[in-house]
Amino acid sequence: MKEKNKNNLLLIILLLVIIFVVLAYYYLNTMNKENKNINLEKKEEKSNEINGSQVKQIEYGILSVNEINPFKNIDFNKRIISKKEDEFSYINFDSNGIKYYVDDLEKEMVNFDIKNVKQAGLTCRCGGCDGIYYLTEDKKLYNIKFSHQEDIKELDYKKSTTLISDSVEAFDFIDLGVITPTTCGGNYVVFKSTNGKTYIDYDSIYEIDLLKRIVVESSSFNEEDALYLVSDKIKVNKYIKTEENKNILSKRIFIFSGTHEDGDGDAFFYLYVLNEDDYLYYSENYKKYNMKKYHDSKVKEIKITDNDIVVTFEDGKKEIIDAYEFKID
Repeated sequence: MKEKNKNNLLLIILLLVIIFVVLAYYYLNTMNKENKNINLEKKEEKSNEINGSQVKQIEYGILSVNEINPFKNIDFNKRIISKKEDEFSYINFDSNGIKYYVDDLEKEMVNFDIKNVKQAGLTCRCGGCDGIYYLTEDKKLYNIKFSHQEDIKELDYKKSTTLISDSVEAFDFIDLGVITPTTCGGNYVVFKSTNGKTYIDYDSIYEIDLLKRIVVESSSFNEEDALYLVSDKIKVNKYIKTEENKNILSKRIFIFSGTHEDGDGDAFFYLYVLNEDDYLYYSENYKKYNMKKYHDSKVKEIKITDNDIVVTFEDGKKEIIDAYEFKID
């Protein structure tokens, strides 16, 4: 009898152990899935950024029938990214370091003792050159930042050097005037990461898909006030619309801008868009008014002359308009 009770007790204990193991496995598996989901969510949150900032949504935009990609001419195969040979300053590098040539009254050369350089680039604006980016063989991208007003020979480049990323395959520059209003020109660095994605250092570091826009107009050189050409992947607060309140979907864009000769000389900007429906729309103030049809008939042909465009409509009407085509290079 005692033996039977002992066996029953052992069986109960075994069953309890089995139940505990099953419950523990289920709990751990559930927690594991939840943690994986949390990690995936975090990765998705950070997939469009590195530094944790979001690109500010732009205010005014024209949708395009074509994909907009200002980064299509990026060339990651360049060894040296520098000013043209006829400009004042340029760089080179070899096993002894990066050489910065400054052409004032006579040519001077400053050597930065940096080894294992794979790629180097010089950034300049209208006031002069203000930085050197360089990529080392161990895939680290650095920026030596300086003022064009200081004597480059006196620069303590080590104190002026910042690590941009430690996982870079190659980099190139994009003209900042393509994606943001500027009075002074200059460049942003675009780099291909070891994870296969391409990023731009634009205040923070973002995947380039977030900045695929092209500046069409900005009379105040203010980013929030600018007009951008975008694809539907870029979100805009105020899309340029027709009188029927439908989004313009542009095939071609023509603009005419300047200042009025009479009165107080206020700036003006006239916008003409060949829409996807082949009607020509226009606006003299896209920030206040939706675009109107220029003519009741669709466009048959648009010819570009030296000073204007000649538009032929399907009903035979022909118009000469002071404007030039906004080209997407």
